[in-house]
Order: sequence, then structure tokens, then C-alpha cells
Amino acid sequence: MYCPRCYVVLRLVVFGLALTVAIKILSQPRARKLEPEPKEAQKDILRFWADGQGKVREPAKQTNPQPAGGGPQEPQVSTGEEARHCAPPASPNWTPTPPLRVVHLDLKGAAPKIKYLEQIFPLFSSLGATGVLLEYEDMFPYDGELKVLRSPYAYSVEDIRTIRDLAQRSNLQIIPLVQVFGHLEFVLKHEQYHSLREVADYPNSLNPHAPGSQTLNRAMLEQVLEQHPDSAWLHIGADEVFGLGESQDSKNWLQSNKGDKGKMYLDHVTTVASIIREKRPGIQLLMWDDMLRQINSNTLKSKGPFWPANLASPMMWFYNAQLNLKAIDQLIITYQDVGFSDIWFASAFKGRQALIRE
Repeated sequence: MYCPRCYVVLRLVVFGLALTVAIKILSQPRARKLEPEPKEAQKDILRFWADGQGKVREPAKQTNPQPAGGGPQEPQVSTGEEARHCAPPASPNWTPTPPLRVVHLDLKGAAPKIKYLEQIFPLFSSLGATGVLLEYEDMFPYDGELKVLRSPYAYSVEDIRTIRDLAQRSNLQIIPLVQVFGHLEFVLKHEQYHSLREVADYPNSLNPHAPGSQTLNRAMLEQVLEQHPDSAWLHIGADEVFGLGESQDSKNWLQSNKGDKGKMYLDHVTTVASIIREKRPGIQLLMWDDMLRQINSNTLKSKGPFWPANLASPMMWFYNAQLNLKAIDQLIITYQDVGFSDIWFASAFKGRQALIRE
């Protein structure tokens, strides 16, 4: 039954609620306009991105369009007292370049076909990647004396050009990875290279003292660089050099060098870095960091201040499910203190990890 008085009361209640809400909204203080950071704070931030010489890095001049991420710059870790105390005032117009976000494709064993890369590169880009780290191993089309290294299913030179083109279309930088010390099974398994093994029975690690070791590295590096003329970065691997120091050549060297295996390792990778920069001046180098962790900081500093910055940027990686953050913090501090100007971080995803545990 219709009740005029009830209807009027209901309308008054609704009106009262609406009025209350309006009063609360209008009575709230206006949001303060965000003030820009003080100039001194901006300078402090820019000093953090200074290089090891205390100079703020300007964005690289680019003659060709660069993929998302803006080129080879990475977040810089301030290094040494000079960077901490002697950095000049930074230009207020300079801003750090966003870090590269790179997907590592290990191509040994079951390398993807070009058609698959054509589909997955756009996916990488859509997920925020700005580069692809390609660890070719026997999938690279080595030629000449190195032709024996090629898998029967290796990419062709034309395939490499297509891969580079596909990456460019998706705004992805290609970073080739050439192993130069450990993980050389695809090379040292061949009879003609047995003499270059660090341990005669195992084809994993190179003897850094054997005649022909650096000739081999030079030949591989030159061919890979030739097929990647636009790459601003090159990864030299240099991880898990199992058996280092066990060959007679290495034992003789250690006996003459106070048993310093860390120096032996650094001498080899430094020679490799020199070969690369002779071929491609200005290229930026990367290396896995697990062998560096075992080297005394005094040995890392032994070639002079800021020397490691001219070697390669360490790329920290761990497979452990539970990370020891304190140990990682200490590693970062050590790398900073000895003079590395860049530190990269590599995550690891093992899709079968849960299944293995079960």
C-alpha cells in the first residue's frame, strides 16, 4: 500500500546522506604540489652514476637508432675514493640510461629454429627485454680451420643475418657469448684440439699456457665479431674453469708465481680482452663472476687502480634457491672496491626444479 509520508521520509534520508558525502569531500585539504628535489640531492644521485674516474657518463652518441634501453649503458656502481670524493658537479640535464634487460639463450643441444626466434623475439620485447645474450657454442657457422666445431644443425651465415634483423625489428640488442676458458667441450672434444686441454681426460677447460690456446680464441672471436658488426657488448663466459692448475704447464707456472691461481686466471682473461679490443676498440665486455669470487681482492687490484674496469664487467649469477644476501652484498662491495665500474645481475629459472624435488 502506498504511503506518502514514508516516501517523503525516504527522500529526506537519501538527500541527507548525499549532503554529508559532499561536505566531507569539499572539506578535505587540497593535495600539496610535489616540490622538485633539491639541487644538491640531484647532484648526489648523478655522482652515484659517475664512472671510475669521477666523471659523469654522458649518454652515448648514436648514429643509428638504438633499441629500447638506449644502448650499452648499465647502472654504474661508484668505485674507489676518487669516485666518492672527486666527482665534479654533474650537468642537471643528464639522466641515467635505463638498464639493459637481457634474455640468455643457451643454444647448445637443442637450438631453436629461425621460425621460432621470429615468434619469440617480439614476446621478449613485449615483456620488457631490451637484449638477447646468444651463447652459440657449436651452433655458430665457424669456417676455415674452425669448421670442425660446427654442429650438423648449425646456423648458416645467412641465418645469423636473419637473427640480427629479427632482433633489430623487436628493438633487441644481440650480445654474442663466446666461451674462452671453461665450457669448451664443443672444441676440446675434437682430436686436433686435445693438446689444448687443461686436464687430458676432460674436454671442459682450456690450458692457458698451451701453444695454440690464444690462437684458437682469437680465431673464434674474430669470426663471431665479424658476423656481429653492430654489437656493442660481447660476453666471454670464463665461468666454471674446472681443473685449472692441474696441467703440467700450469703447475710449472704456479711454482714460479707463488701458487697464485687467481693471477693465472686473470692473466688469461686479460689477454683475451686485449685480443678483442684490438679487433673491436670500444666494445664492452662481460664475464660470469664465479671464478672472480675465489680470487683475493689484492690480486684483483694487483695491476693498478681501476684496472678491472678495463677487463670486463662481472655478471653475478647463482643457482641456489635460497640466496645468501649478506654474501652477495659483500661481493658487490668487493667488486666496487677493487675498481669494477659495472656489475650485472643474472637470474636463473629452472622450470623442472619443483619436479626434481618431488
